[in-house]
Amino acid sequence: MDPRTHLPGRSCRGGAAPSDASCWRARVLAIVLTLLLVSSGVGAAAEFPAFQTGDVETDRVVLEAAVDENGDARWSIEYRVALDDQNTTEAFESLQQDIEQNTSDYRGQFASRMESTVAAAENATGREMAVENVTVEARTSPLSGEYGIIRYSFDWVGFAAVSEGQIAAGDALAGLFLDADTELTISWPDGYVVNVVDPEPDREGENSVTWTGPASSTLASHRSCSVRKAGPRRWARSSASCCSPAPASSGTTAASRRRGLARRRRAVPRSVPSQPR
Repeated sequence: MDPRTHLPGRSCRGGAAPSDASCWRARVLAIVLTLLLVSSGVGAAAEFPAFQTGDVETDRVVLEAAVDENGDARWSIEYRVALDDQNTTEAFESLQQDIEQNTSDYRGQFASRMESTVAAAENATGREMAVENVTVEARTSPLSGEYGIIRYSFDWVGFAAVSEGQIAAGDALAGLFLDADTELTISWPDGYVVNVVDPEPDREGENSVTWTGPASSTLASHRSCSVRKAGPRRWARSSASCCSPAPASSGTTAASRRRGLARRRRAVPRSVPSQPR
C-alpha cells in the first residue's frame, strides 16, 4: 500500500464541504491508521481498503524513529501538504484550529489504533511493547514553499531488540513499503557504531540512516548483527539496522528490560479517550 494515499473525500460528515474541519479529521486519521498497520510487520501482508481520492493529498510523508539504548524509540510521523491554492490553505487552517480545540480527541483515537498495531508487532516479534506519550500538532513550515504539517509523535516501547549490548531495529517494520515521496530515518544513541544495515541506506548521518522509496523497496524481516570494535564505519548488507556500543556495553539485559517495562506499564494508564465519530 502507498503510505502517501490521497486524503479521502468520502470521509466528510454528511454534506460537509471538503474544507470543513470534520473532513480533514477523518482523512488524516485514516491515513495514519493505514500507514501504521502496513508498517506493523504482521499487517504488511494483509488487505487494506483503498481510500478514494479527495480534493487534497499529502505531498510528503516523513517517518523518524530515535532509538535509545533500551530499545525504546521516540517516533514521529509527519504528513506534509503543499499549501499551493486557497482551498487547500483554508482547509488546513480549519484543521489546525480543530486540532488545537480537540487535541484529546485526535490523540486518543491515534493512541487507540497504535496500541492495536503495536500489539500485532508484539505478537510477531515475541517482544513486549507498548505505546506511550502520544502527541499531535498541526503547523505551517516554509520548506521550498509553504507547507502544512500534521505531526504525530509517540514512544514505541520495545521497538528494537536489545541483547548483550547490541541494538537491532527493523523486525517490527517488516514489509514496510516506501514510495518515492516517503522516507524513513532510524537513529541511535551516541557511543554506538554500525554493524550492518539492509537495505543500503540512501543517506547516512553520524548516528542515523535514512531510506527513501521506492529504491529501498521493503525492510527485511530477518536480522543479523556482528559485534565490532569502534573504528572507521563500514557498511555491510544484512538485515535491519544494528548497532553495537563503543567502546563498552550498555549493560542492558533482557531481564532488566522486562522489569523496567512492567514498572512503566503499572505507572501509565493504558486506557484512551473514546473515539470521536
